[in-house]
Amino acid sequence: MENKFNSKSEEYLEKFHPNLRDILVEAVTITELDFEILEGPQGTKRQEHLWYKGEINEEGGPAMYGSGVYLGVYIGNIICFSSAIYTELATSISYAASNLGFSIAWGGAYSKWEGLKDITKINYGTLEELVSDCHEEAREGEYDYVPRLNYFELMPEE
Repeated sequence: MENKFNSKSEEYLEKFHPNLRDILVEAVTITELDFEILEGPQGTKRQEHLWYKGEINEEGGPAMYGSGVYLGVYIGNIICFSSAIYTELATSISYAASNLGFSIAWGGAYSKWEGLKDITKINYGTLEELVSDCHEEAREGEYDYVPRLNYFELMPEE
């Protein structure tokens, strides 16, 4: 059975940057995971609320302008929260972006000094190793590392 988005995700999809939209459409065709778009681009009030609650680091970020997206992976009708499942999704999204010639960052790979890491340009190892390195950097730098495993962000074109 070929994966496809539900009607709500299709509605949200139309509101995203065309390159991000293409990546998501490609990803849904190459992964075995059932994932959906959790919300469309966020408005000012939503961004303020998420910032106040500590869910985002900055107001007015890419998710507000259609270049960032929050996804949910489902098994049946149950949303998943496992890091392994979101790492698998990140791998599929990375392949989709690479196939189309785009770069994408993942909320599961974050550096305090570099920001979100481009997962299409990993020069070594696996995404699991990259996440482990991000955790280690946080421990050594003594800062909180709170990965947003379900967040993906289109990187600017070079």
